[in-house]
Amino acid sequence: MSRNVLDWEPGLALFVPDGDPLRFYRAEAALAALFLGNAHHIAEDGVEASLTGPAARGDQATIDAHLSCLSGDSREVYRLLTEVLYRIASRRATPHR
Repeated sequence: MSRNVLDWEPGLALFVPDGDPLRFYRAEAALAALFLGNAHHIAEDGVEASLTGPAARGDQATIDAHLSCLSGDSREVYRLLTEVLYRIASRRATPHR
């Protein structure tokens, strides 16, 4: 393990495989690009027009499948966020599929 990781990010050092020490940073960069793209879409077109995913489609079967994989606080957070997303989706002039 590189000394700089051990000195400055010891908590992350436990989760970075020796064979792929940049895996975490590549994943972080990919998520950052996704987040920034979504933020730009929201800023340009608004929340309702930018919403995608199972709540936007009214896809309760997928939401139920996601919920079945979760428990405890994670399940409750997903459920509450889905309720909010359903309300946002309901404000659209035409539903997105």
